[in-house]
This record gives sequence, C-alpha cells and structure tokens, in this order.
Amino acid sequence: MISIRYIYALAFAVLTLGSAAAPTDTCTCPPDINGVVGVLHQAWNGGVQCAFPTGACSWDSSGTLLNTAQPNCQRYISPNLGCPSADKTGSPGHLVHYLLQVTCFYDTPDQEFCWWDGTGSLLINSSGQECALNMAPCWSS
Repeated sequence: MISIRYIYALAFAVLTLGSAAAPTDTCTCPPDINGVVGVLHQAWNGGVQCAFPTGACSWDSSGTLLNTAQPNCQRYISPNLGCPSADKTGSPGHLVHYLLQVTCFYDTPDQEFCWWDGTGSLLINSSGQECALNMAPCWSS
C-alpha cells in the first residue's frame, strides 16, 4: 500500500520539477543499510532550480522551463549561466541547485526516499531513512 507521504513527495517532485530526464541504463538504486532494495523514482540530468520571492523556477538542461504553471518564471534561460538575474516580475533570484541528482523510493514501514547527486554522493535522506552513503553514478562525465 502506498502511503500519503509517498503521494505528497511525488506530487511535490512533479509540481516543482516537471518531468525528469531519462536516466541511463546504469542508474540503479542501491539497497539501504538494512538491505531494502530501492526503486528509481526520478533522475535529473542537467538544469537549474532558482528561488525568487514570488516562487521557485526550474529549467531543464536545454533552458526550457519545467514548472510552466509558475507565472513569474521566464520560459527559457541559459542554464550554463545559472539563474537569471531576475524573474518576470523583476525580483532577483538565487541558485538553489543544479539539477543532477537521483531519487530512490524504499518500501519500508515509513516509505522513505533518498537523494544522491550525479556523482553518487548522498544529498538527503528523508525522515531518518537509512540510506547508503554512495551509489554508482548514473551519468558519465
């Protein structure tokens, strides 16, 4: 049975990041420290996420806006330059992070998620999930 926490996390990922880039065949979630096997949830290969006073904006590696429902976001940017100096309202933005990460779901009693960056280093573990500290990188440099 899928928990409400899983549904909220999935909805948050879709609303904030849009659709994810397809990972390569080598993108495999590691088991957690208790041996529970992870399932690939999302993989982002490139892009940028920026915070503005009027809302966060995310663009893919081509510079196309992912969260198109956010009215303050510019439709296209140059992602290799980071965040634009201002959004459509003129508000200054700040880089949240470059989008090169993997999210895995673990079917544990708490139904948790773990996030790794593109090099395979652990970024976030939700609510104390016992995530592996490293995973095999999904993309070659």
